[in-house]
Amino acid sequence: MIDRKTVPTFRLIRTLAGVLTLAVTLAACGNIANPPTRLGMVKQPDTGLMFGSVIEKNLVTDASFYKNRKIKVRIRNTSGDVAFGLRQFTNEVRAAYASSGYQLTDGEDFGLLVDVNVRYSGQVQTNLSNEFGFLGAAAGGIVGHEVGKTQKKK
Repeated sequence: MIDRKTVPTFRLIRTLAGVLTLAVTLAACGNIANPPTRLGMVKQPDTGLMFGSVIEKNLVTDASFYKNRKIKVRIRNTSGDVAFGLRQFTNEVRAAYASSGYQLTDGEDFGLLVDVNVRYSGQVQTNLSNEFGFLGAAAGGIVGHEVGKTQKKK
């Protein structure tokens, strides 16, 4: 037979187990709704939007190092993102090199070849912690209420 003094303890344990289950479930849902950043993306503090890029095997040089300052820019999109503005991006890269003293060319007379492979182009992600933050406060309130009820009955 269960002693009356242990019943509030069982209720407290059951409530804590329920709240723990709820917290684990919400944490899993929070990771789905607010996935971790990928590929070096950083959160902009003002808007909560994430942006960024990853650069591999880069080379820094200057046009004055070369006798043949003609540069050919080749940019490919292998990310699978059809919304990526490849033509606009290519034009911006070409303009940047032209403003740095290089002579643009599309022929075979180039002295330098810039080959860019866009391997990842992602969607903007938002941080949903403000939308789901109340759930932690609600769980804390439930535990506090149950603990208070248990303490009053003693």
